[in-house]
Amino acid sequence: MNTTPKANAMTATANTMNAYVTETELRDLLQAGPTIEQFEAVIPRLPCDLRQFSDRLADLHGNTEAEARQAIQKALQACARPGCTIGDDFAALIDQTLTDHAAARTGTYAEERAFLLEDLREAVAADDEAGLAVALGMAPFSASTYAASLRTLADAMNPDELADPERVQAARVRALRGAATGLLDDELIGAILTALDAWAVLHAETPHQKAIREAFKEARTLMDTLGEDDPRTLDAVIKAVNLKEPGCCSRMLAECGIQMPKPDRCTDDGEPLYSLEAIAAALDADPDDLEEHARELEALGIGGVVRVAGDNTHTLQ
Repeated sequence: MNTTPKANAMTATANTMNAYVTETELRDLLQAGPTIEQFEAVIPRLPCDLRQFSDRLADLHGNTEAEARQAIQKALQACARPGCTIGDDFAALIDQTLTDHAAARTGTYAEERAFLLEDLREAVAADDEAGLAVALGMAPFSASTYAASLRTLADAMNPDELADPERVQAARVRALRGAATGLLDDELIGAILTALDAWAVLHAETPHQKAIREAFKEARTLMDTLGEDDPRTLDAVIKAVNLKEPGCCSRMLAECGIQMPKPDRCTDDGEPLYSLEAIAAALDADPDDLEEHARELEALGIGGVVRVAGDNTHTLQ
């Protein structure tokens, strides 16, 4: 059967109108409590031109909240799609849909932002390389665009500007804003840049620097879990300090008038061991008084500071 252009146009119009959400469908959706995804699926199907409506918003006025809502709903009716009619009740439903969607988006963004900030900060504090990778991957920016923008900004800066930390930081902020794929406020930008710095440190450190970092991380963990007075915490702190600055603890003891003896034995893996008699002599104490304490430390698995020589040890030449 042949159809005329007018008939085709009428059919197309009817199909388009059928694609719009009905008043009943919208009411049922709102009563069910829609998700963000459901909001974003139904909004394009609203029978009004939202771009035209957005242009009208700046000119709307109302002395009270009720008057403002009425003005908004009248504007929605005026922006009805061709062939569509929006009654007062339907306009109120559309207004509620747009308002609830904006509130849901704001709430979702705030929740996602809070989780991201927490993940970034925890990964930085824990020197967690995998955690940093995950958190930075979730952050709303393009890493490749940020890197390219930063290179462009750096190339445009003179040596004096590159030596100025404030100018460099300002350039990094501009580059990150330019690479944003979502909302980035100042606090989130600061957390992302701090995480990028931590990531760079983890990838640039030497094996010795990594060992120092991990030793202090272990000491902080023990301090948080066992307390600063626990012997295992003290042992971890001493090891970390000595790793960062060899001989530091011995010098501090010497300043207090205590000369620690040299180790006379070692374990299979080279850990130095001190005889109980030598420790007692350095502290001007009775070896018998120290023996119980030494064995308590041994039971806790603490080595290197006070150990009792025995099996599996070797005499140092």
